[in-house]
Amino acid sequence: MSLDVTRIWNSAELYTLYSELGGTLISRRFLIHLRIIDDTEDDCDAEAISMVAKKIKVECQNLKKDGLTYSTRVSVNTALAECSDSLLVLLSAISPQLKSTMQAAMIGNIVTSAVNFQATCLQIALSVELNRRRKLVDLFHDLVPLLHMMYLKMTSIQSIMLTYLLEELLMRQQ
Repeated sequence: MSLDVTRIWNSAELYTLYSELGGTLISRRFLIHLRIIDDTEDDCDAEAISMVAKKIKVECQNLKKDGLTYSTRVSVNTALAECSDSLLVLLSAISPQLKSTMQAAMIGNIVTSAVNFQATCLQIALSVELNRRRKLVDLFHDLVPLLHMMYLKMTSIQSIMLTYLLEELLMRQQ
């Protein structure tokens, strides 16, 4: 077959060659392996994509939590622990910048959440943090008119002390 590349093969000849070489499953991958057809870079193998998707889905389902307890503090490692290993490998193959990073953890947590219909610890921690910051902004919004009135009546020493106290309050909130 490789001796005469100009020859056109009909399906009966191709199947005979396939059977002679021990072929039992007819698939594009096997024909590529036999070098009967070319493997192109832009070839999209729906079967391979489906297999990877199923593997990622099963891994995500195995990560499902009881839903009763969540941590409000999450590190990169704990966020990555709630991601499909196969998905993380796929992401790092897409871009080396996605290897074991918070961006990869965020993508993985979104997929895990979508598969399990359940929030992940990373999503809970982010919502808790955003809620804390919103409360802090609301607190300062309410305090601004009062602080402005106080500031106008203060001496320079008092204003320095107030600034110090506000900085301490900010530090404690974080």
